[in-house]
This record gives sequence, C-alpha cells and structure tokens, in this order.
Amino acid sequence: MSGTVNTAVEMANLALAHLKEAPIRDFDFSSVASRWFRNHYAAHRDAYLAMHDWDFAIELVNLPAETEKPPFRWAYQYKLPADTLRIPQQSVGGSPGGTIIPFEVVGQRIMSDHPPPFPLRHVHRVVREAEFAPLFVNGFALFLAAGCAHSITGKNSRAEALRQAAREAFDQAGTYARRRNNDSTRGSLERVAGLSGRLPAERSVRRSARGASGRGLDPDRPGAWPRQCPRGAVRPVVRRNQTGLRRGRAVNEDQMREIAREGGKEGGREASQEVLKALGVDIENTIEAQKDMHFLRDLRKGTSSVKGKVINTVVGALALAGLYKLLSGIRWGA
Repeated sequence: MSGTVNTAVEMANLALAHLKEAPIRDFDFSSVASRWFRNHYAAHRDAYLAMHDWDFAIELVNLPAETEKPPFRWAYQYKLPADTLRIPQQSVGGSPGGTIIPFEVVGQRIMSDHPPPFPLRHVHRVVREAEFAPLFVNGFALFLAAGCAHSITGKNSRAEALRQAAREAFDQAGTYARRRNNDSTRGSLERVAGLSGRLPAERSVRRSARGASGRGLDPDRPGAWPRQCPRGAVRPVVRRNQTGLRRGRAVNEDQMREIAREGGKEGGREASQEVLKALGVDIENTIEAQKDMHFLRDLRKGTSSVKGKVINTVVGALALAGLYKLLSGIRWGA
C-alpha cells in the first residue's frame, strides 16, 4: 500500500500546512522551519514508527543464535537487526493466535529459550516516504506539526491543539488495524475449527476488554502513545451527574472539565437569581423584572449625580474659605 508523499520534504510541508506556514524546498538553513526539520525530522519519524505495529513497517526475519550463551536464565541469545524500532509480542509462526514465545530484550539482543533460528516479527526503520501508509501519513503530519509548532509559531495553544489532533489520528489508525486483524484472525480460526458465530476466544477477549475499561484502561488504544500522568487520567463516576453519566462508567479529563464547566454555569445562574431576589426583582415576571432593572439603573445614575453635586459643593466651599483667609491677611490702604 503506497502513501501520499514521496519525499521527506513533502512530508514536512504537510506538517507546515497544519500550521499555515509557507512550504520549504529542502532541509537546509534558509528558514526556521527548514532548520527544525533538518535537525528533528529523522528522530520524530523513528519515534512515530515505534509507537505502533504499522503494517508497512513490519518485517519477518529468522535470527541465528550467537555462539556465546546468556549468563543465566535463557538458553540462547540472538542479535537484533540494526534497524529494529519495536518488538511486539512474538508467537510461533507469527500468528496472532499462536503460542506465545517468551523472550527478553537485553541491549541489542533477544534472550529466549526458543531454539534457533528465532522467528522475529518486528517494526523496522522505513526511510522511503513513498512506502508510508495513508493513515500513517495523516497522523505523522500532525505529530510533526505538534513538535515544531512552538519553535516555528511561538504559540503553545496551537501546539496543544495539534497534539490532541495527533492523538486522535493515532488512535483512529490503531483501531482500524486492530479491527482488521481481529477479522482476519476470526476468519482463520473459523476455517480451521469449522465454527460459526461468536467464538469462545472472542467472548473472552470482550470480557477482558470490559474488565480493562472498568479498571480505567482503554481497550481501544494502541497502547503506545506517550501520555503523562497515566494514573488518574480516567476516573469512575460515583453517582449520576448533570451530563447523564451513570454510576460505574469512566470519564476522561475532558469530560471532567465539561462537568465542572456545566456545574459552574448552574451555580452562577442560581447565585444571580438569589441576588436579584434580594434586591426585590420579580424574576418570574419578565416585564416587571425589566421595570425593576430600569429603576435600579436610574437609581444608580441619580445617586452618582447627587454624589457629584455634593463633591462640587464641598470643593467650592473649601475654595471660598481659602480665598477669604488669603484676602483677610492683606492690609488695605497701605
């Protein structure tokens, strides 16, 4: 599956389009944007590739065992390929429903009891942008834009909005991949076992997903997106609230902010009504309430004018007293 870009510069210009910045021609030193991509593009590409089992980046290799044995625990050790970015769960034959192969990554080597060769399924570095899948291109452009937004535009708010958009694009790509893999796994199991309808394994997976969501985990997330403060990011709702969420459901931080915002609006509205009632305003009758508000406005203006007249009178009296004192001190007829 080919993507929608052919070069790294085209990929960078997609990111700049999200920032509404002018495109660049090369990764050189001609502008702030070109310098940023010259220094950070490769690192961001590898980081985004390592976040998920992208289909176009999956590679299957058989690793030969090294002559040197691990000091303890494992029977064999295998040297990892130099371009390995991510090692997902390994299984016999690479099948999603196959027997899991226990292993441990130590430095640049895999330790395992599996006899050689070791069937490695890994995500490797892809340097040709023409091989990027469309969903990867969409999410990676937002990921790049979020990374360079502050350096190029100087706006933290824009960077945060792009980070949120990048998370949503990443989750969308991961959800699509999992659904496709689940469909293919289910079809292969049905062909082998001759089953139809819902499989027992599927029921167990759904039960585990429900259990994960009850513990505050999201079973639809790819599990690779780096987020700060994973603890407390999702909180259970203890009682029914104004948004209609029922007991036992989980809400994220955005939903908690929305609940607080709605509660603040309701509290402010009730406080305003209490103040108007204390002033004698009939809030139940719209016409009478408008008349009362006009009266209060006229009263405020009248009070202000009276205060102004009093101040002017006092100032005039003080001025006359000072003038009299000054004139009384002058001797006439000198």
